[in-house]
Amino acid sequence: HGPSRKTVRRQLGLSYHKYRKELRATLASVRAIAITVDIWTKKQTSFICLTGHAFNKKYDSIPIVLGFRRLSGAHRANNLKNYIIYEIQQLDIEEKVCAIVSDNGSDIKKAINDIKPGERFSCFAHDI
Repeated sequence: HGPSRKTVRRQLGLSYHKYRKELRATLASVRAIAITVDIWTKKQTSFICLTGHAFNKKYDSIPIVLGFRRLSGAHRANNLKNYIIYEIQQLDIEEKVCAIVSDNGSDIKKAINDIKPGERFSCFAHDI
């Protein structure tokens, strides 16, 4: 039989912290980053994902998962805004965010406009 639940949990925690450390190092080397925010729900369970899009010094595209979490409670603009701000601050990229892309849900639009007014872009795929 396989490893215990405790062992798996510990290994996942170690892997997560290693990833976040490497992510911070990668983000320290980029000049600007665009963020995509998406929320999806299946039955009564909702998730939010923040992905980053940046270029390194060689102009290679760097797609990055910045944050992924289960949402609890209502998808109110304030809850969404607080989560997005938390992730941006944890990664120390406040001054590097040049744009945020999302669908046209009223709560996510308000959340993003409260964070960076005028820098929210609508996702083309959601518009067609």
